[in-house]
Amino acid sequence: MAVSKIDFNCPSCGKKNRVKIKNIYSKEDITEVLNRNVFKVECSKCKNITTLDYPFTYIDDKYIIYYNMEDTIEENKIKRSCKTFDDIKEKILIFNDELNDILIEYIKLFIESELKKDNIFSEVRYDSLVNDELRFYVINKKEYANIPYSFYNDLLNKGKFKEVKDAAVIDANTCLKYFHL
Repeated sequence: MAVSKIDFNCPSCGKKNRVKIKNIYSKEDITEVLNRNVFKVECSKCKNITTLDYPFTYIDDKYIIYYNMEDTIEENKIKRSCKTFDDIKEKILIFNDELNDILIEYIKLFIESELKKDNIFSEVRYDSLVNDELRFYVINKKEYANIPYSFYNDLLNKGKFKEVKDAAVIDANTCLKYFHL
């Protein structure tokens, strides 16, 4: 288990603290990563719990996701790089549902373009695969958009994918570099 020590000043009492943090998380840690418990640290003086965001790598059997880190692991797995916690959470959810993240980003663009037709400008995030439907959370509307899994499969079978080399950021801005119909 790769561990580092980092310093932080307690926002409540100002005491300088040094804590151990894990640099690598795996499937056993998925709940702690998704609910952000991995970022919670305690002040040694006043016992205040605070959130400390730090870079790490999440490794699964089929994929590796770097959270604010460089690609450092030489393995034949899908590799992605994420800059925000919401991005890494979404990637973990996508890959755990055994979906193609490039295609999910493409579908998110489709949903956002449909919302814009109704003058709704909102960010969309992948949520889950439920009863043969892909669930996407429409943030401004605070509701879900459901896409049939068959629609995803049709795109998967008809689309053309370009190979992604190394740990790439795959999002709405980059997915069109790797996928087209």
